[in-house]
Amino acid sequence: MVLKFADNYNFTKNQKNQPANFMADNGSNNKKIWIIAVVLLLLIINGVQFYLSRQDKKDIADKQESIEKKDNQIKVQTAKLDSLNHELDLKIAQVEQLGGDTTKLGQMRRELLAELKTARAARGGDLATIRRLNAKIKDFETMMTERDEEIEQLKSQNQQLFEETTRLKKNVAQREDSISRLSQRSNQQEQQLALAAILQAVNIKVHIIDHRGKEKEDDAAEFKARKIDKIKVSFKLTDNKVAKIETKEVFMRVLEPEGSCLYDLSTGGGRFSSADGKELYYTAKQSFLFDNKQQQLSFLWGKGARFKEGTHTIELYCEGHQIGTGSFTVK
Repeated sequence: MVLKFADNYNFTKNQKNQPANFMADNGSNNKKIWIIAVVLLLLIINGVQFYLSRQDKKDIADKQESIEKKDNQIKVQTAKLDSLNHELDLKIAQVEQLGGDTTKLGQMRRELLAELKTARAARGGDLATIRRLNAKIKDFETMMTERDEEIEQLKSQNQQLFEETTRLKKNVAQREDSISRLSQRSNQQEQQLALAAILQAVNIKVHIIDHRGKEKEDDAAEFKARKIDKIKVSFKLTDNKVAKIETKEVFMRVLEPEGSCLYDLSTGGGRFSSADGKELYYTAKQSFLFDNKQQQLSFLWGKGARFKEGTHTIELYCEGHQIGTGSFTVK
């Protein structure tokens, strides 16, 4: 009985202590739950912050990449505009060299330089600027192609002009050559006519007039000095159909044995120009009407002093040309 009571007592005691243990266990579990919840919350917050931070970095990187991409696009556009500007300068120089009008090219260059200035200032520009520059570059490239066609047309025109000018120059050269040949032929004919028109004096004879006024002749034309008062030189002009019928002058030169010409201004001597431009002294001259009838002419001339011994030469000139020679000897 005592044992049974004791067992009942222990059972009852255990039943009394059981709610207290249960509450103690529940409190401990709740605390753990709260701790776990806080930890989970912190982990979630950290995860969200990490995600947001990573997303921000990605956005920044994307924006930076976008800016760099736009900058690169603008750099490419700037390089294209620079290249077009250089090409345009070459085309302007080419058109000027070809003699064409550079007004349109000059206007195009001003527009291109303005766009180039815009492109250089548009670092990190928006897509609208990039699209506009791309459109402008295409416009410029189209205009450059059109200018290329105009330059080719200008080259073709210049080539045609060059060929036409060359042909005309060749024709002019040929005509000038023909004229030159005709002129040479004409000059030759004139020279031939001039030579043919030179008169010829033939049958040149020298007689003397002594101090008594008597004329003496000698087949050998040899005369004594003491007997000579004057000399008479006679000659005949040959027939010449080319020479002009007009008044002409004939000059006589009497050359002493040593070659000097006898002349005296007081007795009608003087100087004349020969056909080769030399100034020659003459002893006497006379005018006559050439009628192409084989005229007979003569000179009567006195020295006024004694002739030197030796052979004297007679030269006859007309229109600057020597037309005949003769001689006489003084003993």
